[in-house]
Amino acid sequence: MKNLSYKYLITAGVCGALLAGCSSSSTETDQDAASSSQVEVSQSMDSTSSMSSESSAESTSSQESTTSSSSQEVSSSSSEKKNDSSKTDVTSEAKMNQDAVLLPTYFPTDGVNAAFETNKEEAYTVNYTDRQGNKIVDVSGTIYTDADTALEKMEDKMNGAVSVEPNQETDEDLGHGITGYGEGAAGNQYFSWEEGKWDFTIHSLTQDEMDAPGIAKKVVGYLEEHALPAPSEKGMVYMDYQQGGDDVDVEIMWQKEDRVYELHTSQVPLEALKMVVSMK
Repeated sequence: MKNLSYKYLITAGVCGALLAGCSSSSTETDQDAASSSQVEVSQSMDSTSSMSSESSAESTSSQESTTSSSSQEVSSSSSEKKNDSSKTDVTSEAKMNQDAVLLPTYFPTDGVNAAFETNKEEAYTVNYTDRQGNKIVDVSGTIYTDADTALEKMEDKMNGAVSVEPNQETDEDLGHGITGYGEGAAGNQYFSWEEGKWDFTIHSLTQDEMDAPGIAKKVVGYLEEHALPAPSEKGMVYMDYQQGGDDVDVEIMWQKEDRVYELHTSQVPLEALKMVVSMK
């Protein structure tokens, strides 16, 4: 009996130790699992927080972009409306047959406004001004009884314009096969040349020592790329530089069948020519 008791006690002790070991291992496993679960939950929360922040940032950026785009569209729209405040095309208001009305579509500044000074069936004059009311150009057209009368009337208007006759003493090569000629008289300088049916003259004071050939070369170069209206018989461009050489009056006129068209401006010659080229 005594030996059996010892065996029983030993067996019970071994089983108890095994159970304790199993319980400890199970507890550690559960703790590890719980710890791992906490890490995963924490990482998941961090990831969710990061995604939420990124989504919020993207939403804010999108809103700012939309607001900026909307602001730019409003600004652009306002700018377009500002430009639309000008009025340059008054052809439909002319009493003359609209097929005979020629008006410029190019101007050297924005915000141009047009107004009729004369508006009749046989004649019109349109004044163009800038936003401050300063005159830019005057354009007119007149219908005569026939082509001969129109040419005669234009020549009468050109009567005061001096044109230098070709001569070997003052000839100047203007390029593109065109030659100009100069002449001085009583403190005045004149420089003239021809291109097709058009006559060109530059007038200035001798004391100002204007480089008329240089100006002429720029005009010739421009007209190599841009065509003036085609006259029936004659056209004239007269560039009259005032004392000092800073200000200029440009007068352009041409005869087309029974009509005479005129343009007067204080813009520089190239701008005057651009306006005439645009007349449609």
